[in-house]
Amino acid sequence: TAIINKFTPFRSEVGSNTLVFSTDRDIVATNDGTGTFIANNITVFEGQVLTEFFDITTADQKIVLSSSNVDIDSIDVTIQNSLSDLSNTTFSKAENLFNLTPESSVYFVQAYGTDKYEIEFGNNVTGKKLTPGNIVRIRYRDTLGEEGNGAREFRSSNNLLSATTVSRSSSGSERESIDSIRFNAPRVFSTQERAITVEDYKALVKNKFPTIETLNVIGGENLNPPRYGKVVVIPKPFNSQFASRSLKDSIVEFIKTRASLSTEVITADPKFIILDINSLVRFNSTQTTRTAEEIKSAVVSNILRYGSTNLSEFDKDFRYSKLLNDIDNTDSSILSNNTKVRMAKELRPFASSLEDYNLDFNNKIVPGSITSSLFTITVNGVNFECSLEDLNGTIRLVTESRGSKEVLNFNAGTVDYTTGSVFLDQFKVDSYFKRGRKAFGDRVQLYAQNEDTDILVEQDQIVLIQSLNVNVSIVGQTTDD
Repeated sequence: TAIINKFTPFRSEVGSNTLVFSTDRDIVATNDGTGTFIANNITVFEGQVLTEFFDITTADQKIVLSSSNVDIDSIDVTIQNSLSDLSNTTFSKAENLFNLTPESSVYFVQAYGTDKYEIEFGNNVTGKKLTPGNIVRIRYRDTLGEEGNGAREFRSSNNLLSATTVSRSSSGSERESIDSIRFNAPRVFSTQERAITVEDYKALVKNKFPTIETLNVIGGENLNPPRYGKVVVIPKPFNSQFASRSLKDSIVEFIKTRASLSTEVITADPKFIILDINSLVRFNSTQTTRTAEEIKSAVVSNILRYGSTNLSEFDKDFRYSKLLNDIDNTDSSILSNNTKVRMAKELRPFASSLEDYNLDFNNKIVPGSITSSLFTITVNGVNFECSLEDLNGTIRLVTESRGSKEVLNFNAGTVDYTTGSVFLDQFKVDSYFKRGRKAFGDRVQLYAQNEDTDILVEQDQIVLIQSLNVNVSIVGQTTDD
C-alpha cells in the first residue's frame, strides 16, 4: 500500500484562476497488481492550506485564526508538549459537551469578531486544558467559497500522482449569513444533538453542512408506499441542483450517530419543476426615463428575483397572481402584463443511449399541451429534428424536417393528465442542437401546461425560475389606453 497524506495539494483552473484543492484525510492506495497504486472515490476540497503556530504562555490564552475565509471543517489541531519535548497529540473537534472527560483531547470552534474564528480548549472538566509551554499547530484551508465551483481537471506537482475526475467541483458557498445563524442556532441547540423529529434532522444537517442551501426530511411513514423505519434526507446545495455522492454519504454517516438504532437514514435528490415564462409587458413611454430595453431587463431581473425569494426551496408553492403583481410593480410606467406560465422538466440523456424516464409534475395537465425543445434523432443514417407531443394520453415523437409534420414513433410514452405523470419509454437523443429558444445545446426540456394557474409542490419538489426559461417582450405606447 501507499499513503496519500492529508492536505496533499492538487491544482485546477476555473476560468483564468488557478485554484488549489487538497485531500481531507490520509488516503490508502492499493497496488492493482501492475505496480500502480490506486485509490478510488477521493474527494478534494478547494482552499490554500495555511499553517499557524501559537505558543501558549497562559492557560486561558485566546487563539484566533488570522484568515477570514476558514473552512472550519478542515481545521487540524496538533499540540506539541514544549520546545524540548517534541511529543505531540492530535486534538479533534467537539460538536457538544456530551461524554467529554477531563482527559478528552478536543477543541471548540466559535466565531470571533465579525469574520474570524477562535479555537478554544477544555477546562479539565469538559476536555483537556492546555498548559503554558505547549505549542499549538493549526492547519486549515483558506477557501474562496463559490469561486471554487466548476473545476474539472486536477493535477499534482508530484509526478507520481495523477487524478481522473468523476465530477466537477460543486457546493462551494459563501460564509453563513448572520440571519441564517440567528435562525439555525436556537433550533440546533434545542435538538441536543439528537435526531428524533423531522425538525431535529433539518436543524442538525443544516448546521453541520453549511453548503446546503435547502433540504427536506421525510419520515418513511409519509412515503408512497410507506417505508417504516426509514428517514429520507433530500439536500440541495448552493449553486447546484444535486448533492455529490460524497456529501450524501457524509450526511448519512453524521446522522447515524444521532438517530435511533432502528432508523435507517437514506438520501434522495430533489425533483424540480421549472417555470417556462413568456410575458408581454406594455408600458407608457411618456411616464418613464427608461428605454424599452431597460424596462425589459428590469422585468427579467424582477421575475428571477421573485423565483429566488418566493420559490427555490422545499414547501414553496407557485402563486401566479403574485408573479403578475411583481411584474406590474417593476416600474410605475408599466400598464399591464400578459404572462403565460407552463411547467417544464429537464432531461440530460447521454447521446444515443436508450433510457426510461418517469417525470412527475404532480399537477393536473391540460390535454394536448405537452411539447418539448428540439433534439436530433438519426434513423437509417438520416438526421431528423424532433420534438415530443401528446395525443389522447400517448406521447408521440414527431418531426417537421421534411416540411410537414411526420410521426416517427406513435407510442413514445404515456401521460396521466390527472396526476401529472409522464412516462417516456426508451427515450433516445442522438445529438443536441446549439442553444436557441427552441433548443438548449446540452439538454431536452419537456413542457406541460398546468390546468390551474397555481402550481403546488410535493415534499420532494422544488419550483425553479431560471433565466434560460424567461422570455419577456416589451411594447411601448404614449397613452394609458
